[in-house]
Amino acid sequence: MAADDKFTVWLNGKRIGDGAGWKSPGRFEVTAALKTGRNILAVRAENAPAPVTLNPAGLIASLEIELTTGAPTIIRSGTEWRVAKTETNGWHEVGFDDSGWAPALATAHHGEGPWGRLEENEPYFVPYALSISDQLRIIYALTARPVLVSGLSRNSKYRFTQFDPVTGERAKAIEITTDADGRFRCLAPAHGHDWVAALESKARSNSRPGLR
Repeated sequence: MAADDKFTVWLNGKRIGDGAGWKSPGRFEVTAALKTGRNILAVRAENAPAPVTLNPAGLIASLEIELTTGAPTIIRSGTEWRVAKTETNGWHEVGFDDSGWAPALATAHHGEGPWGRLEENEPYFVPYALSISDQLRIIYALTARPVLVSGLSRNSKYRFTQFDPVTGERAKAIEITTDADGRFRCLAPAHGHDWVAALESKARSNSRPGLR
């Protein structure tokens, strides 16, 4: 998501993140905020004053949802979105009725208009990892993005634990199963910064003391 000039975004009433400067799009992991059924994506965008004759305002966004099977679902900003110039109580909550709002105006496609194409600051992302064979894998991700871990035992159970390097908090461990190629996709936590995860083979943890 990017806005000229800044934005704050909510999903189902949960604040996901914010950003400023349309040249630097924000990228957010929102899996924890999604739910079955109706979901509401809400954005507050602001166009700041500028010492220029023309001061265009704009917002562009896309939401990609990856399911366990089938192709991803991609939702993009467009004229089917609805907008208002003033805030109303509960406007970013699931039950809010926006039928009285006006349709959004599409001023340009991505790459057109006064903005041009937007490029991420970090188009390539490689996490750090260390391991003891396929028994224990530690991953450190510099940004809040999902990570695909490979080289694990096929169709095998692992204990997955995430750590917050900023607060020192550890999430509750869960059991996961790798796919037929020995891979597992680690979703990034919702806090929006770097993160650490440990994948410990269930066979190893059952035979010797593991992470506690």
